[in-house]
Amino acid sequence: TLTFEGDNYQGIFHDEEIQWFHPQPQNNLEGDDLLDLESKVYDLITNYVYQDFKGKSLFENQVHECHQ
Repeated sequence: TLTFEGDNYQGIFHDEEIQWFHPQPQNNLEGDDLLDLESKVYDLITNYVYQDFKGKSLFENQVHECHQ
């Protein structure tokens, strides 16, 4: 989740790719602004997110249990 130029965006980072939810930044941003946003997200994820972090179970002991 992030806010860029007043717009809120959410997405997931999977297999080295950002998969945006609605609204998608490419609908609101063009050219350099879109590249700037995605490069900042890649930088944050690769330099900070993959450091030591803890996960927790969601829906523990249920069929659709997953980790957050």
